[in-house]
Amino acid sequence: MSVDVIHSKLPNSGASISRASFRLNNVSYGINATCKPPPISEKIFIQDLQTYFEINTINDIEVFMGDISIDILDNANNDVNDYLSALVYFGFLPYIKRLTRLDSGTCLDHIFVEQKLRAMKMKLKSYVPDTHLTDHAPVLLNINFEDFLNASGDV
Repeated sequence: MSVDVIHSKLPNSGASISRASFRLNNVSYGINATCKPPPISEKIFIQDLQTYFEINTINDIEVFMGDISIDILDNANNDVNDYLSALVYFGFLPYIKRLTRLDSGTCLDHIFVEQKLRAMKMKLKSYVPDTHLTDHAPVLLNINFEDFLNASGDV
């Protein structure tokens, strides 16, 4: 298996984003990871993401994750609603919907997944381990390849 990795900056916000693309058992994956530091405007970041995902949501499974510094639990914030709407527009659903920063009571670390029809049999499960190693809780995504292989007949 070969993995293509690209590191770039989003053009207007300047946020760094890394993308790993690979194929495993006839399913293509795109893993997109970024960090949006708090000083970067949410509006500009969201516009950059929209442009980015117009080009980069081509795989059967796309994962978008990172320390985004947007509290998705704050439903009263218009920027939060714009961010979530932009991701839903591209088919991304949230896999983390709980506190990832206990000291501030916020969810700033995100995992969103977009699955094409072919990959819908794939079982995914997210985790937010309760650790106190840093000020942010780690966010993890488990992709169960075995169930997919057994259900699809691909080996």
